[in-house]
Amino acid sequence: MSPFLRPGDHLTVRGVGAAELRLGDIIIVQSGERWLSHRLIECRVVDGQTWLTTKGDNCLATDQAMPAARLAGVVESVERGSRRANLQSRRARWANALLARVSRGQAQVAHLSGNRMWRIILKATRLAMRIGAVAVWRLVR
Repeated sequence: MSPFLRPGDHLTVRGVGAAELRLGDIIIVQSGERWLSHRLIECRVVDGQTWLTTKGDNCLATDQAMPAARLAGVVESVERGSRRANLQSRRARWANALLARVSRGQAQVAHLSGNRMWRIILKATRLAMRIGAVAVWRLVR
């Protein structure tokens, strides 16, 4: 989740159900033996089962959709040194939803990066994600 989350950050995580999630939330999910913190970019219900699609801010591709049963919780706040960012504030939720939309678009463009124009757009979306992550920190502190 770099650049938004960095090594040494302390996360406050709250257990939630899939119905409480919102686009852009940073969620903790179990992936095999590891725990991942990635941004939620899509939540779908298929045949009564909820599926979550996540993506790390610095990754080009989305993670494979996973059942909501693997959800451990949502990150409520991040502490970095003496600063604390509340990710559940109205400003943070708005900014995180915007980052999720850019991130989803970035993943779609990554599949089309064969020609020069798509590569330029892909670089622009990567820059937007980095700038957006810094902007969220400034908005919510």
